Amino acid sequence: MTRTPIATSIIDLFARTCAAHPHAVALEIPPNDERARTQMTYAELDRASSAIARLLSPSSLSPGSLASDSHGESVVILALARSDPRLYAAMLGVMRAGYAYCAVDPLFPARQAADIWAAQSSRAPTSLTESSRF
Repeated sequence: MTRTPIATSIIDLFARTCAAHPHAVALEIPPNDERARTQMTYAELDRASSAIARLLSPSSLSPGSLASDSHGESVVILALARSDPRLYAAMLGVMRAGYAYCAVDPLFPARQAADIWAAQSSRAPTSLTESSRF
C-alpha cells in the first residue's frame, strides 16, 4: 500500500486539490447589485496564482523592492476588495513566492486603512491594488 504524504502547507493542499479536481469550482463570489456571480475553477485559480508568484519572483523584482518585517519575512500589501477574485489568487501567489501578505480591503474605513498602510508600507514597498495589472 502506497501512503500519500501529508500536505504540510496551504500551498501543498491547494496543489493536491488542483491535481485531483482541476475543473471543480474553487472560488465563488455571490452576485450583488453591482456585479454578477464570479466563479473560478481550481485550474483557473492555479494559473492566476502562479502568474502572481512569477511576478514576485526574485528575478522579476528589483533589489530591495521587498523589505522584511521584524521576523525577516517579506510582506506584500494586497489592497483588493473581498469581492475581487484577484485577492484570492494574490494570496496564494504571494505565499507561493515565499512571502507574507497584509490584506487591506479598500472598503475599510479610511483611517483604519491609512493606519495599516502606514504600519506596513515601510516594510512592504510592493503592493497589489485594484489598479494593478495582473
